[in-house]
Amino acid sequence: VVSSHDPAKRTCRVNSPFPRHGVPAPPLGGNAGASCRARRASSSKSGVSRRSQQGTPTRSFSRVVVLAGGATASVMCAAGVAHAEYVKPSGRGLEDTLVDDEMGGEDGVKAKMSKTVAFYDLDHTIIDTNSNKHWITTEIKNGRVTFKLIVTAVYWFAKYAMGNGEGAEVAGAEAAMAYAGKSSADLKKEVVAVFDAHLKHRMRPGCGPSMATHRQRNERIVICTSSWQYAAQYAAELFGCETDSDNVLSSVMEEKNGKLTGAIAEIAYGDGKYLVTKKWCDKNGIDLNDCYFYSDSMSDVKLLEMVGHPVVVNPDPRLRKRAEERGWPIEDWGAAPEKQANLSKKKGMRFF
Repeated sequence: VVSSHDPAKRTCRVNSPFPRHGVPAPPLGGNAGASCRARRASSSKSGVSRRSQQGTPTRSFSRVVVLAGGATASVMCAAGVAHAEYVKPSGRGLEDTLVDDEMGGEDGVKAKMSKTVAFYDLDHTIIDTNSNKHWITTEIKNGRVTFKLIVTAVYWFAKYAMGNGEGAEVAGAEAAMAYAGKSSADLKKEVVAVFDAHLKHRMRPGCGPSMATHRQRNERIVICTSSWQYAAQYAAELFGCETDSDNVLSSVMEEKNGKLTGAIAEIAYGDGKYLVTKKWCDKNGIDLNDCYFYSDSMSDVKLLEMVGHPVVVNPDPRLRKRAEERGWPIEDWGAAPEKQANLSKKKGMRFF
């Protein structure tokens, strides 16, 4: 061990092999002591220490250098210094590594994440309104729906608001038939326009903090809605759920060659929502008993009964009663500012 406190006996530093941190360590097979003496001699002839030539390294060993084991030890020590200098914390904690940002996770890291999934219903749960109501209103203004479909929609909206949505699959089938032959790309654009105009600012205030809690635990967040795939997909992007189409759970209108056929490929309403979710869980190795489901509607009671952690959010009257009987948590996530303003002006039915 040679002390470097005495300038006359200063040893060479074992610095990083990277040029900006000093000269490389002795080559393999060389003699560490001889190499150090040669460097001291070179430094004394020039009258300038290598430290003054290159500036103070940002990180090095202490001034006590152990010269043992020949060149291999020097190289290994130098590598250690380089590692200490260059391998620094990225600033991304475990949550950031597994979940890329606050509004949803990177699908490529799901294998590392918890097997717990938080499923979120869309209408009256993530958002404080019914997305279908805004869609139908837009279609009426554009003259693209029949009077019969309008009457059917109003009827089912009213039943849904009271928690009596059984049989709404019939209305869904009629709606799907109305779009037979329509370009799926055009329908997607129209759905995005409706969400951007009426729905992207309608997220319930309590929903964000709920999702943040699951992200902190590295748990997956998946939308689970009876809405059609185009609305579900865009809502997932807007509100922070997984966006891979395989991980967006919704009703599905059948497509062929870029056109809607008028048929329904999958219905995620009532018990159908449970079946769609169970199929997805089986495919992904997820146990529903480990999962959460957030919903406002009695139509979702089957899935609420099957998950390990049902949470009822601003429920309809029938679901509230069932939640009280079962001891399920009931949460009030509030309403978006726009709805609060409307409620202060007038009273209306829940689905508005």
